[in-house]
Amino acid sequence: MPDYNVTVSMSGTPNTVTGQYNVKSYGAVGDGTTDDATPIQTCFSAAAAAGGGVIIFPPDGDYLMDSQIALTSADNITISADGAKVTCGTATSVGMFQFNLCDNLRIRGLEIDGDNLAQWGIDFKGCSGTLLEGMWVHDMEDQVVGNSAVGLRFGNYAGTGGENITINNCWIEDIDGPLNTVARGILFYTYASTGDVLLQDITISNCHINRISPADDGDGIVFQQTKSDASAPDESINATVIGCVFNNCYKRAIKVQNRGVTIVGNSITTDIVGTYAASAWTGNMWAGIGIQENDCVCAGNVLTATGGAAFQRGITVGFGGNVSVTGNTILNSTDASGEAEDPWEEADGIVVEDSSDHTENVTVSGNSISNTERGIYVAYNVDNVAIVGNSIMNSGSRDIFIYTPADPGDTISNLTIAGNAMNSTGANIGETLLLVNPHIDIPSLRYTGGVYHLVGSTTPEENNAAPIGSTFVSTGGGSGTTLYVKESGAGTNTGWVGK
Repeated sequence: MPDYNVTVSMSGTPNTVTGQYNVKSYGAVGDGTTDDATPIQTCFSAAAAAGGGVIIFPPDGDYLMDSQIALTSADNITISADGAKVTCGTATSVGMFQFNLCDNLRIRGLEIDGDNLAQWGIDFKGCSGTLLEGMWVHDMEDQVVGNSAVGLRFGNYAGTGGENITINNCWIEDIDGPLNTVARGILFYTYASTGDVLLQDITISNCHINRISPADDGDGIVFQQTKSDASAPDESINATVIGCVFNNCYKRAIKVQNRGVTIVGNSITTDIVGTYAASAWTGNMWAGIGIQENDCVCAGNVLTATGGAAFQRGITVGFGGNVSVTGNTILNSTDASGEAEDPWEEADGIVVEDSSDHTENVTVSGNSISNTERGIYVAYNVDNVAIVGNSIMNSGSRDIFIYTPADPGDTISNLTIAGNAMNSTGANIGETLLLVNPHIDIPSLRYTGGVYHLVGSTTPEENNAAPIGSTFVSTGGGSGTTLYVKESGAGTNTGWVGK
């Protein structure tokens, strides 16, 4: 439950209050059974016609609404509830509140109960200066396959975006849909058909986002704005997610598809256990944080899986550049023997993955990663990646895993690996590095603190500058040409001996 006494200051134009409007004065009953939608709409419209004001929901009421409340071009509205509740009374494929082009809108202390009948809680389109505090939005459910169940939605409207959006001390819970649908706790979106103006200057702080499903596409917070001209330069949206708590967001806690997002000091937990295959997801979070754009920071977040669960990917970075992943903690469950818990033997701590445009300029440093199958996984088509000063403990397979496919067009370049503390389990003790199909430019790989463990389909002589003690396994080899050990020729491609 939110703390209704917490307040936060807002930058931008102040909300100018001109009067008070009590929904009960317009006929709302608040007994939880009478449809109060018409008197509430009348009250909202009166405040809008007056140029703004304070709309009061007396806190002792449960206000049933059988239809949506909507305002357009209504500025300087404050909704004060102090814990009052509004409940959806009739199944609807739209949301409970719709605000279009409403600037300097404040909502404090309002509980919005979709009762598994409403598609979303509130939709804001083209609104600037929005402040939400101490709200509780819960039990929204997908009513129409193809639409999204969402707690809070923010979008643009007829070419107008929005800025100065603050969400503080709000709880978003139990947003749900069936398999193969989409659910979001908080969604920021734009569509090309409504113009290319983005939502910017966004702060989400001290919020709790819990139980967002379906299992195959339930995300806590999503930044997903697009532009009609794909060749147009992306703009930074200057968004921050700080000090929030996420629990059991089935696919991801945070998904980023916009430039300029900072994710810092958040707690992400899961105890969902299961497996994923094709179109059938039977549990577990796919990733804690997914970053798919440029100029983002992911720092000081704590990801914890308990009760036998694990993150298939703790933090994943791809399709962008200039991304910093620093000082995060990723801790998966262990079994009684201290091994990483099944069924997530393929769980990865941090993934820097491929994209058609290359993922570049990524720093992964100072992170603590425990109980994964692979601590850090780097895929092909990446450039200028630094993996420095991380602690990787209790990996089931490899601490650092570098993968390039057989296509020479897919490359890894300018990769630095240094100063990492590693301690794998089983047969892989100490610092371990595995390259699969290593046709990358080896001189561009700067690795300190250990040897290479290489797997490829050709011969080891293609792998230059491997340290003495490195190994190479040829997938196409035979007797005496399958396993090679680097016994001499440090810094050269010679000295490989078949075993």
